[in-house]
Amino acid sequence: MDSSKESEIASIRRRADRSAHGHIAQALRLQLLDDIATWITTIGGATMMAIGAALLGSDNPQRLLEVAVATVGGVVTLVSVWQAVWQPGARSRRHKSWAVRFTQIEDECRLLAFGEGSKTIKDLMREILEVQNDADLVAEGFWRRKASNAQHNET
Repeated sequence: MDSSKESEIASIRRRADRSAHGHIAQALRLQLLDDIATWITTIGGATMMAIGAALLGSDNPQRLLEVAVATVGGVVTLVSVWQAVWQPGARSRRHKSWAVRFTQIEDECRLLAFGEGSKTIKDLMREILEVQNDADLVAEGFWRRKASNAQHNET
């Protein structure tokens, strides 16, 4: 295989690798946010319900505790509304799917570099462009900082 083809394959592979890493990092961040929000709404909601029920049956009203329950209950409600609107869990799954697609392209590039791939460079370029058009954007500055730090650590 001539050097121009090898260089083109390496370029496609590098783009796919960067995109896969960016989407996996975004998927993990969104999954963490979703897990935290789920924990807040589940534990917070159950706790506020129990404390609120205890206050309802109380003969001795405690105004400060009632205000605290109302405030924390409001925060739990806001978190659950944020989670329902922004849907970090669903977005995380989409980013994982895109990361898998980019990884498959990267694997095809490896096979093609060894002469065992079933796709051509043109096919791989078309695939990577299709996936990039379908995928949501991820913070590229974050990836560039990580790549830059990794290069500095290698030297």
